[in-house]
Amino acid sequence: MAKPYKRGNIWWIGITVKGVQKCISLNTRNYKEALQRAKDLEQRHKGIRLSELLNSWLEKNDDKSQRYRNDAVVSMNQFIGWFGDKSAGYVTRHDIEEYYKNYLKKKADNKKAYANNTCGIRLRTLKRILNFGYENDHIPHQPFRGFKIPSPEAKGEFLDETEVDKLLEVSGEDNPLYQAYIEFLLYTGCRMGEFIGLKYGDIDKRFIKFKGKSGERKLPITDQIRGTIKKIMILQFENVNNVRMFDDFVGAGKTLEDPKLVRPWENKNNYHLIDSKGNYIGKWNTFGKIIKRYMKKAKLPKSYTAHTLRHTFASHLVLNGEPIEKVSKLLGHKSIKTTETFYVHLRPESMDFKLPY
Repeated sequence: MAKPYKRGNIWWIGITVKGVQKCISLNTRNYKEALQRAKDLEQRHKGIRLSELLNSWLEKNDDKSQRYRNDAVVSMNQFIGWFGDKSAGYVTRHDIEEYYKNYLKKKADNKKAYANNTCGIRLRTLKRILNFGYENDHIPHQPFRGFKIPSPEAKGEFLDETEVDKLLEVSGEDNPLYQAYIEFLLYTGCRMGEFIGLKYGDIDKRFIKFKGKSGERKLPITDQIRGTIKKIMILQFENVNNVRMFDDFVGAGKTLEDPKLVRPWENKNNYHLIDSKGNYIGKWNTFGKIIKRYMKKAKLPKSYTAHTLRHTFASHLVLNGEPIEKVSKLLGHKSIKTTETFYVHLRPESMDFKLPY
């Protein structure tokens, strides 16, 4: 074990990680206490492998959405495939840079390099896990310190009013229930992961509670949203007379006359998203493909995806003069900078200018 040394009145220790010397404060003036802390520190840094760190992070974030956790599993396993399942303390900033340049952007197997958006997701997720290891004393340093994660490509494409009408028209002709789901996405701006995970217990008379990668957030229910939820309930169960209207919906209690009728609203733990056959849609990309099919049928640009509906929600709010701060809260962005990256150029006041003379 390396011996502690003093800087001023505080004891420090030097740990060699993959050939690089790291100096760590032991935060004590007592030598015996410094020896014990140094011993504990070395044991922790030697012991935990990347896969173990991932499991520890997943356990800590058990309340987060399944997609948020899946991103972590994919990102870490991909890094382990490149780096190996070594001690987490061996990862350095140099390794992160090499991983980005020679794997994500250059792809050693000669496949197409990842786009900046995908690289950003992989790196930000990896940083989240490694920072968790540092904050919990599993690793002695922060490998991402000083490394700049590539910025997302701020496309922010959105449907204009004519395109919205066309998409709703073609989906309504094919399946009114799916049309109602698309309306819900356009009226709420929620992420597909939030939509897939939505349960009847998350809806009350005033708010919808979404759970996603940014945690839990509440969205006020507008008249448009209220009307769409009523439509979804009616279309899902195909019996207007037996469906309790949203105004009276509380999620549990009463029993309808027909015992064979599916009544998911009577159990708050039931998901509200079902397909035309009555089966729950459990994967966000399943319905995403359905939306993509309707976009193709409506002859919309190929670059449009299900996420474009979220951009449409936000873009029209900004174009209508809503403050960027309000739009950021409605979208559930943790940082207003994310909102500004995609939508600030749409603000009517952005046309103002000032001459330099």
